[in-house]
Amino acid sequence: MTSTLSRPSASSPSRFPSSLRFQATRQPSSTRCRIGDFRIVDPPFAIPQEQLFTFLVGIFARAAVAQGEHTSFESARALYAKLFDRFGCSPTQLSSRFTYTEDFLLPPEEWKVFDPEDPLSLGGWSRRREAFKRFTEKIFNELFSGQRVKPSNLLHVTCTAYESPSAPQLLASSQGWNSTTVTQVYHHGCHASVPALRVASGLVAGAMAQGRPEEAMVDVVHTELHTLHADPVRRTPDQIVGHSLFGDGVVAYKMWSPEAPNRGSRRSFELLATHEYIIPETSDLMQWSIVNSGMHMILDKAIPDRIADHVNTFVHDLYERAGLLKSRDFPDSLLAIHPGGPRILDKVRDALNVTEERMAWSRRILFDRGNLSSATAPHMWADILSDDSILSGTLVTTIVFGPGLTAAGAILRVI
Repeated sequence: MTSTLSRPSASSPSRFPSSLRFQATRQPSSTRCRIGDFRIVDPPFAIPQEQLFTFLVGIFARAAVAQGEHTSFESARALYAKLFDRFGCSPTQLSSRFTYTEDFLLPPEEWKVFDPEDPLSLGGWSRRREAFKRFTEKIFNELFSGQRVKPSNLLHVTCTAYESPSAPQLLASSQGWNSTTVTQVYHHGCHASVPALRVASGLVAGAMAQGRPEEAMVDVVHTELHTLHADPVRRTPDQIVGHSLFGDGVVAYKMWSPEAPNRGSRRSFELLATHEYIIPETSDLMQWSIVNSGMHMILDKAIPDRIADHVNTFVHDLYERAGLLKSRDFPDSLLAIHPGGPRILDKVRDALNVTEERMAWSRRILFDRGNLSSATAPHMWADILSDDSILSGTLVTTIVFGPGLTAAGAILRVI
């Protein structure tokens, strides 16, 4: 279902620490792109981390027996239970994850997406792609069907499956929105929220430059359905780490020109700058590839250290692009750091020399939902914007990471 914006839960930072002072550093420019009207879509099933571990241990054990690595399901299950306890993200750091795939709650004979007769690929890429198509069509219909005014621009962001025509194209066709422009930002990975801002702001600026202000609004939708890609074939520690982190995340929001007649919500962000940087000699550390069994991720244990080596210089350059000074403006900013995992958050915190309380939004999204890939930062933005204790003029420093190894960031200002 689609949830309206609400304040963070009682366990999350309902008011940001009083020790942090949020002040506007300069008057906002009226021409900068705005971001707002967030809608978080909660997938239908929420699974406690312990229960998800039980499912994953089971499919790993069945695959190990099928490949002849174990003679009994019980011995294989005992081994992988120990490995998930050792390498997986602990339930004390990640409590539950959302999913569109009901199979995690069902015995194998009742699975609806995965194939219980195929213990190695669980039905392969085709079944996962078909499920992604079905789920995303439903998501776009729930978000937009019945809308009186057609969207000028639909921008779809995902890295978890692809179909052509895509869900937004099928929606536009079914609704008679033949002049709606559909743009697809696919396969960037976890840092795609920043390319999405860059592309959407370009569409807004282009409409204004061409004298079509009525088209200077973009509806952005992230559909990241990572739990479709449970992969029992590769059972190495880095695969256990990945399987223990990612959940399904769906969020929609609007970007528009303040000079356009069709404006979004009163409370919004102003986009000051974006920046992307490929960290040298890291291309093999993080990978996300389509294989026969679905999608395959590589997460090297060196990732947190390499990020920490470069994050200070990256933030300095990001602030410079916004016309700000890191030394002056960063200490009072609110942080939205992509929770690629607990160790990445720890390393970024220490490298930037910030307190744990400034990591509160990142810790909360990881604990409540897991790593949502490109949808993670927009979930944090939605929570931040819904908190009335965060005053206008507050800077929000967003830093996200993805394959490349890419660091990407955005400076937003609450207005």
